[in-house]
Amino acid sequence: MGVKQFVPSFFTDPRKKIDRLSGYALVVFAYFYFFVFQILVDIQTKFTDFETIIRAPIMALLILPLINRGIIKPDPLQRSFSKGKKIRFFQRYFASNYLLERCQRCREDQNTCCNYLDDRSEKQNYYWFRLIFPEIENNHPGIKEETYEKGYTCKLLFIIVLFCKVFITISILALVAYHTYLYFIGQLEIMISGQQIAFLIACVMIWIIIGGLNRANINRPTGCWHAWRAINLSHITWMEINSAFLDDKICQANGIQKQFIQK
Repeated sequence: MGVKQFVPSFFTDPRKKIDRLSGYALVVFAYFYFFVFQILVDIQTKFTDFETIIRAPIMALLILPLINRGIIKPDPLQRSFSKGKKIRFFQRYFASNYLLERCQRCREDQNTCCNYLDDRSEKQNYYWFRLIFPEIENNHPGIKEETYEKGYTCKLLFIIVLFCKVFITISILALVAYHTYLYFIGQLEIMISGQQIAFLIACVMIWIIIGGLNRANINRPTGCWHAWRAINLSHITWMEINSAFLDDKICQANGIQKQFIQK
């Protein structure tokens, strides 16, 4: 069976969408960066001339694979062990975490139940994606696609803010390096154009606006983070209501006759 047949479309489409949108955002950032810092990188361009328009897809072909491997594919929100605020918030509301918490509230433990899930277990992801999530989808058609859309919206905005930080950093480093070079060759004039300042201000403003409208605050999240938390809390509510289903699929897996009993 091919991968495309095995993995349902709701699992692949949002990923392709974020790849495309992230790619578009990167091309825009890179295009304007090379335009305003062309003196530093020795690329002479005009804003809308034909040669520059031709260069855009070439830049994309060179830069996009690097960014894809360095930022998008590693999927920091999903997989990173960083203690960053947004990463911790995103991972805190994985619906599969509820299965671990449920086991911790049960009278059974790893010594009395071979289906017990602890912090070192990975089975909760299997139970969630293969058994529980499809059942929720059967009861609420379209909920899987909606969940992935909300998750990938968080990832897209996270990546755009990361792009802003990266281009602000390399712009400042480029200016410092260029003026250091001028100093050593005896030219003491400051060469920072209005376009370069405008580019830096634009990056900062995008960072501030996205951050202001989308706050990953544990108590009062807003924007995409609020939507991510809300839909996963709805999944957790479903699991709490359908505790017998979890008993059947998890507690009684492998022929074990166990059930959840609150401590």
